Amino acid sequence: PLTGPKGAYLVDTSPYKQNGTLIRRGKQIGQFWIDLNFRAHNQVRRAIRILNATGVDPATVFVS
Repeated sequence: PLTGPKGAYLVDTSPYKQNGTLIRRGKQIGQFWIDLNFRAHNQVRRAIRILNATGVDPATVFVS
């Protein structure tokens, strides 16, 4: 699992949080689950963190 600065999972292989509860607004992408229960500006920060953790330069990613 990839966690954020406060320990919350950003990406995991399970639809469950660390405390065992189901992710309220989870999205499965391939074999991974992403928690989408955040405001838009926080989603952008989380996406940047995920891209950096996987070695992708966020400046090279464009969303249309």
